[in-house]
Amino acid sequence: MANWQAIWLMATVMFTSLAHAQISSTSLSTCALECIQKFVLSSGCDATDVSCLCTNDRYTSNVQTCLKASCTVRESLTAARFQAETCEAPVRNEGDFTRRACWTLTAFAIFSVIARYIFRNPGFKGSGYGIDDYTILVALILLIPLQACIDIDIQSGLGQDIWFVPFDYINRLLYYFWIGEYLYLWIMTATKISILMLYLRIWSNGSGIQDWFRISCYGLIAFFLLFAVIMSITLGFECNPISYAWLRWDNEHTGTCIDLNAQVFALAGINIAQDIAVVFLPLPKVVYLNLSWRKKLAVCSIFLVGLFVTACSIIRLQYLVSYGTTNNVTWFYNPIVLWSDVECTIAVICACLPSIAGLFQRIYRYGIGSLSSDSMRSNTFGYGSTGPRSISRPMPQDQWDQVRMEELGTIPGKPLDEDMGGGTPPTYNRTVMQYTRPVAEWE
Repeated sequence: MANWQAIWLMATVMFTSLAHAQISSTSLSTCALECIQKFVLSSGCDATDVSCLCTNDRYTSNVQTCLKASCTVRESLTAARFQAETCEAPVRNEGDFTRRACWTLTAFAIFSVIARYIFRNPGFKGSGYGIDDYTILVALILLIPLQACIDIDIQSGLGQDIWFVPFDYINRLLYYFWIGEYLYLWIMTATKISILMLYLRIWSNGSGIQDWFRISCYGLIAFFLLFAVIMSITLGFECNPISYAWLRWDNEHTGTCIDLNAQVFALAGINIAQDIAVVFLPLPKVVYLNLSWRKKLAVCSIFLVGLFVTACSIIRLQYLVSYGTTNNVTWFYNPIVLWSDVECTIAVICACLPSIAGLFQRIYRYGIGSLSSDSMRSNTFGYGSTGPRSISRPMPQDQWDQVRMEELGTIPGKPLDEDMGGGTPPTYNRTVMQYTRPVAEWE
């Protein structure tokens, strides 16, 4: 395998003359020793000058070429570890950070789904459960084995340089990385379908443009499912035999693989396009609803939070450049695993944000909000009042601009030439019944 940067610093291995060796050279193969001996004289460094040999670029380049042409991958890795220890190179390990970050985000995802189910529970005055709730639960369930795969990968050396990882551990790491690809694919698919099901729940019926909106939702759901099935088959047979996907790293096994870089870039690109489609699909309907701009911005902001998932996909994409081509897989695959997990967990959290917001609104309504409501009623309708009183002070804007998510499907649209500013909030010179509707909740 090529580009073993640490191997190419074989200048540190000053075993050209075994008489000068302070550490046994039996850990190095004959091939590696021959490459070192071959170029040490032309390096300009003394065979025992470790500092000079560790920093001699010409020498390391020559040894690189020799090792690549003459030695096996395992022999090169053994030499690389010996070089790193001899040169006292820093030992890199980002696995612990990846583990903490992934489990922390998973905890937030679990909290989000629990909050969603509490909010939707009819026993807590919720609207009941729908397909969107069950689908996001599937995504959460798949998150657990994904975290288990990441944990096993970290125990197998993920986040470390490959020359410090036992060879059998590398096989195990790449095997669970391969399984994680399936879990990532279906978690993202289930999350997007859950969001589309939420759209269908909000706009449950209608005519004209609303029918086309629902058709678009169903079309995207069908496309997402078809895409996930096709990609699952592609991932399963990307290499022949299948085990070659996690055994090919040492060049000692026979097999073939498709262009893995082309595959992952196609998957990532289509995934980003799907994210954008899901985020922007409901915005035209919200913009043309008969609502004030403040309400529209509040609703749109909930939908647009999903762009953070797209941002995670784009960040992840830059690390996929090394997928299938890097030789230091245990090190360069770590950010791929980290950002894949971030994308999955943030997607689940974003899909639950409307319910989380609604839960906090409900807590406010039955807690602090009840006090302000009593105060408002006593100020509006004085003692001895026999009917509604007209005053010029407008209704508080923060109450007026709240809107239930489930009510979006019942709010009529506006003509395109109508003022889209939403007008000014009405005053209190209306009937009492107009001001007794429940405090808004996100549904």
